[in-house]
Amino acid sequence: MLKRLISILFLISLLTPVLGAIPASAAEPDVAAEQWIIVDGPTGTVLAANDPETERPMASLTKVMTAVVALEHGHLDMPVTITQGDKVPEASAGIFVGTTTSLRTLLHGLLLASGNDAAMAIARAVGGSAAFENDGARAQFVTWLNEIADELGMDDTHFMNPHGLDADGHFSSPADLAILTRYALSLPDFREIFGAEQYNAEGYSFTQGNQLPYLIDNVVGGKTGWTDGCGRCLIEVVWAGGREVVIVLMGSNLSWYDDAMALTAYAEGLPRPADTVDRASTVFDALWDRTDGLVAAGEEQRTWLWGEARGEIIEDASIESGTGTRYLRLFDKGMMEINHPYSRMDSGWYITPARLAADLIENGARISVAGDLSGHGPVYADLTSVQWLPQSEGVQIDRWLSSGGQFVSREMAAYDVVAGRTSSETGLATASVFETYSSSPARSSRTALSRRLAL
Repeated sequence: MLKRLISILFLISLLTPVLGAIPASAAEPDVAAEQWIIVDGPTGTVLAANDPETERPMASLTKVMTAVVALEHGHLDMPVTITQGDKVPEASAGIFVGTTTSLRTLLHGLLLASGNDAAMAIARAVGGSAAFENDGARAQFVTWLNEIADELGMDDTHFMNPHGLDADGHFSSPADLAILTRYALSLPDFREIFGAEQYNAEGYSFTQGNQLPYLIDNVVGGKTGWTDGCGRCLIEVVWAGGREVVIVLMGSNLSWYDDAMALTAYAEGLPRPADTVDRASTVFDALWDRTDGLVAAGEEQRTWLWGEARGEIIEDASIESGTGTRYLRLFDKGMMEINHPYSRMDSGWYITPARLAADLIENGARISVAGDLSGHGPVYADLTSVQWLPQSEGVQIDRWLSSGGQFVSREMAAYDVVAGRTSSETGLATASVFETYSSSPARSSRTALSRRLAL
């Protein structure tokens, strides 16, 4: 009886949004990193994330933006004379004061050896003083760092220096660093240096400091970072699931490469953005398998949520969609809909039920709302005459909607179902069982990121 009550209340609640997150093929990875994000490289779609927008120091991940600004404001053959002011702590590129080298060599020292000295020399030279010490030139360079961040929509980022040593006002987030990385990869010179294993020229020899390529295959490139304020952090670009994927993790510990491998393995099973009929089919099937697939396999004894699929996927024009297209699939008891293929895929709002329930009510359909085709409950046509009464939060639900659309009082205290919060859209309360279900870990809907990741 309780299962039947829940089925009826749940399907009535289709009159307001009821949403389906896209499940991965495996449990969410257990990582030490406090924050992380996985982004589909071609589209910028957020495939999965944990706390991706909280600001924190970003250590040497800063150097990705330093490389971008250097490539956009300088040229690889630019000669740079090294000054004493370039020799800051953790000068791991080992550049020699008084010598002259090319910007190309300094960029390899920046990204492979993560040299803070290379960062300082690059900032000064590209900022306007290639031969002499000049803090004003470095200040100009930092201004450009922040200007490009603003242009890219990196709203949770601010730069105070070109190297990433902890400083007040110097911070970013996994989401913003994913935006930056996708943009940087669009620059051929950056991509080449980012993925280089080694560099030997002009008296310098630099080896890739990112260890992930030595642990797994299909690594495009990466950047390491580590300070007291940031913890261990990584940007990794890998091939996973047949596409390029950007992974950013922050706030890890000595397990940071274990984290990167776990997130890469997780990315392998994540579906691609549903921007074609075939990909939409994969995503719809994943949600159906997680819900009605259990009923079909006999693993759960309850009524169907969606029912059997009817017909092919519909590809329909949509003004709201980022691609100009939406995808719909009709089932016996509802319709799945994807309106924004490039929105965050691990959000509870990626798949929504279309207006099918409202359409069935408005058109007087003689189809059971719940209970499959049992005929013991109301049909959609019955709901046209139902007088919905507001319920105060916490009040025990003690009425049953019967065949014909009539409310019948009956003892249901044993089920402990009460009225939850009132919807601002309908003025009606949601049953507590649905609030509990919606807030469970499997159904949690994290804050959606904007479409700014799809550059």
